[in-house]
Amino acid sequence: MCRLLLHGDGQNALNDEWIKPWCLDKWKQYVKERKVYRHWINHLNHVVAPRQIANQANAFERWKRSTTGMQDFLNRQTHEYLKDRSFKRTKELEHLANRLEKQQEGATDLRN
Repeated sequence: MCRLLLHGDGQNALNDEWIKPWCLDKWKQYVKERKVYRHWINHLNHVVAPRQIANQANAFERWKRSTTGMQDFLNRQTHEYLKDRSFKRTKELEHLANRLEKQQEGATDLRN
């Protein structure tokens, strides 16, 4: 219906509305091609990705089980062991912080 109303006057150069149906056709063609491309890209991703998705799922499950495993391990330890471990980790973090500070000072000296 749109084409019938717009086509006649455009041929006589009374208006430029004759181009609208052409633009609509081009737009429809673009949308159709975009859908086809999207379909094939998704298809190719699913062909290639099952291993990746499975690997991610396995990694997540491993991580989830390891946190409960670590929690069970820590629940079985004595309070003294946990305090000692915490003290050692704190010392290591302080040592690493001091090293980082010295490296940053060295970097600022090099810049100047």
